[in-house]
Amino acid sequence: MTNKGPLGPPAHGVRPPCYNWAHPRRRMDQPDRQNIVRQLFETTLSPIQLDSYLQRALDRSYWERLNPDLPIGAGRPAAELEAAPLNEPQSAAQLETLRLEGYFQTSAVLRPDVVRRMRLAIERLRAERWPAVFSYVYDDFWQAVRTPSLTRLVSGFLGEGYKQNSFVWTYYVAPVKGAQGWEPHSDSSRGESRLTVWVPLTDATLDNGCMYLIPRNQLPDDLRREYQKLDEGVTRAQLGRLLQSTRALPSPAGAYLGWNHQMIHWGAISSGQVEPRISFAVEFVKSGAELRPDEAPLFDPLTAMPPFLERLRAIGKGLLTYQHNEPRNKRYAELGRLLTSAV
Repeated sequence: MTNKGPLGPPAHGVRPPCYNWAHPRRRMDQPDRQNIVRQLFETTLSPIQLDSYLQRALDRSYWERLNPDLPIGAGRPAAELEAAPLNEPQSAAQLETLRLEGYFQTSAVLRPDVVRRMRLAIERLRAERWPAVFSYVYDDFWQAVRTPSLTRLVSGFLGEGYKQNSFVWTYYVAPVKGAQGWEPHSDSSRGESRLTVWVPLTDATLDNGCMYLIPRNQLPDDLRREYQKLDEGVTRAQLGRLLQSTRALPSPAGAYLGWNHQMIHWGAISSGQVEPRISFAVEFVKSGAELRPDEAPLFDPLTAMPPFLERLRAIGKGLLTYQHNEPRNKRYAELGRLLTSAV
């Protein structure tokens, strides 16, 4: 997910989104389209806009009014978010796949009503011109990756005492032809000491840009290790091997996908005329692993969730870290700097 190396891909929403959160099947009218197009060409926030965004961001009551169904700091048990917990055989099978192929993919675990309110929260954020990553002010976006089902999987791979680092992001692939997820990349060279977990809030399908990856046991070790050095060109034989090893991962809303940091993965291109692909992702770190300075602070997934201001700091870091992946969010870079330095 972090993708800080030379392969950083362009934004996933290459065309303006045409989606109305209140009416998921309704297309936006022409004034809405013009407004979004205008935003695409606004490279920075004005001082007045920046101050307005910052004051609202720091106002917890503002977020509570915007999405009154989503709590902030309620302390509800994460188990309450599960509808179909993974049993022991299912968890064991997922861990075996993760260790052999470098990824796991579950069935839907989260409750449909929880998924629905999380999705609508993101639509409301977008309607108010907030980057979707501000969804992390709400408990559910932290609790959903602390459920017993996921905790067993992550601890089974990384071991006890693992932590969540402060990289968070929320993705929105618009329901227009040509919109796309991030281009093929691996999250870092840290491999088995890191795990990215990605959660779809809409069904991720072959039509709206589901995740693709190349299972690590499908590639020769040298090609897998040298992948990030191949940006200057690949041979026909290497390209053929990469293409034939590709695996599509359509996933229902509320499922979990996870992969180690050397996994080559990407989001596909939307065919249009479908619902958006909405999802969010976090990263976990093995206890005792050597940390990069930019991963701090770490959060313990078995204790209390981050307080409100720490959530804003993580959001600000996301805006700065992923602005190259999604250039549309470059206009919020100064807001990100303020949130990471002044909070």
